Amino acid sequence: PPEPPEDCLMGEEPPLGSLVHRYSFDAGGNVVDSIKGSNGTLEGGAMFGADGTLVLNPPDPNNPNAPDTKQFVNLPNGIVHDLTDVTVVAWTTWSGSGAAWQRIFDFGVSLGGEGQANGGRSYICVMPFTGFDNQNKPGLGAEMKVPGFPTVTLASTEDMDDRLAQVAFSFKGGVSAALYLDGTRLAMQATNIKPSDVDDSNNWLGKSQYGDNPYYKGTYEELRVYDVALNGCQLHTLLVRGPQNPD
Repeated sequence: PPEPPEDCLMGEEPPLGSLVHRYSFDAGGNVVDSIKGSNGTLEGGAMFGADGTLVLNPPDPNNPNAPDTKQFVNLPNGIVHDLTDVTVVAWTTWSGSGAAWQRIFDFGVSLGGEGQANGGRSYICVMPFTGFDNQNKPGLGAEMKVPGFPTVTLASTEDMDDRLAQVAFSFKGGVSAALYLDGTRLAMQATNIKPSDVDDSNNWLGKSQYGDNPYYKGTYEELRVYDVALNGCQLHTLLVRGPQNPD
């Protein structure tokens, strides 16, 4: 893994007890939260690989232009709404195929309400490949949208194509949101939005609140939610420890 930022203390840890949801995708086909039991469901034929990963929409090598298979994971409502601060961390490998605006995760609700994907109304999402900044920053990106607030756009040129990456969205309620890759901060923006402002009725891995966006093509080794805004040093500690070792 890359070296930590120079101002990190050796072994800087997330606060004790701050991990509130943990999905490891190795429980016999069930999307199990080993911390609080906020279990999710596999949708559209999504499945676990033999290596203990979640596999979504693998590209067809014989037909690269085949339509999306529309596989995703549906997590319970309220994953972030009741938190003061939040960090979502995913260990994922993006296949590098498909169009822009795929979602590593999208927690929120659409204009049509729960269970619908017909235009985002309120959400937090992270994408492996975007069209931000008129394609000047088309790489890993994140967006947070809530009615009545300026939209938060976190853009980068980072390419996470076809490699295991630790992606994190760190959100200090009413203060700022930041996007990290492998413990390195790519972008940060001030915001007055709080987690309680996000109506997270559609908490999805691999699916967007916008019905015309493509489904995510990739695998996940782990997804976690912390009730604090983790910094790069703490995320680097988790990176070195690896996705299967939270402690």
